[in-house]
Amino acid sequence: MTLPFVGKPRDAHQSLADIELVVTRCMAVLQIPGSIRVLFSTPIPPHVDVRPGKELACKLIGDLDDWAIAYPHLTSVSKSSRDAPAETGTSKSPRRQPSNSDSPDTFVALIASNYIADRLVMNMLMYKMHTESTAPMEPYENTTAHYYGEATKAAVDILEAATEIEKAQSPGFDLLRSIAPVMAVAFAAPTLELRKDAVDMMQRWAGKIGGLGSVITAI
Repeated sequence: MTLPFVGKPRDAHQSLADIELVVTRCMAVLQIPGSIRVLFSTPIPPHVDVRPGKELACKLIGDLDDWAIAYPHLTSVSKSSRDAPAETGTSKSPRRQPSNSDSPDTFVALIASNYIADRLVMNMLMYKMHTESTAPMEPYENTTAHYYGEATKAAVDILEAATEIEKAQSPGFDLLRSIAPVMAVAFAAPTLELRKDAVDMMQRWAGKIGGLGSVITAI
């Protein structure tokens, strides 16, 4: 898929996708087969050495920090992000015009939600490894409370972004594109309340998108 873009600068989507491709490797270290829901609902097996997973997770969190520095206008769903410069790169789509609406641009909300979902998952992986293993803390790690707090903030931000898209009465395609970050909250958020809010939202969206309900049930 990358061959047509050899020699061309990577855009925000591609750079974020590069990080996301490595996230699955980090999950595999825990030796818990199945979906993200299974991963976060199953204790880490006692024989698993989580140290490689923690090292990789911290590296990926650092990569996400670097991505945020490179694309600060795509990390937030605040209304001010609507007037940010259009993303440049390999895409030839027309420049987006600022909206007169009070809601953030759905394009920005989508990519920001995906970025924040990655932060949610990575911080919850670190929290899980901190609380379900006896591996010593390494100098490059942060505290357990830090990862919990970062995950909580990420989950709240995702639900706020999804609520904006929902309030804007976006077409089904926008809802479908936005479902993955909400699913991340439903399966990986640090509190039952946040998970329930995400599940309730997905059920509302399932009523608007044919077939979505069966997909959610199967995950």
